[in-house]
Amino acid sequence: MADNFIVTGTITLTGDGLTSQFSWAHGLGYNPTSAGYSIDPITPAAQGIYSKSADATNFYVNYDVCPVGTLTFNTIAKQL
Repeated sequence: MADNFIVTGTITLTGDGLTSQFSWAHGLGYNPTSAGYSIDPITPAAQGIYSKSADATNFYVNYDVCPVGTLTFNTIAKQL
């Protein structure tokens, strides 16, 4: 059975050195399981993610050390 990809995209945020959690809407309308999505850092400043999660509305990435600079991520969410 082939994967049915629902949302793919690239998001760019800005790390200010003070914020440790970043979130953005995924548009799925349901909570994807951890096997149903990926968040991959692209830019050097986006590396070092402590944890990734999702709820019915947003993707979240958390850092132990607040990043500074351009944070770009590729995201994929799929219906399993």
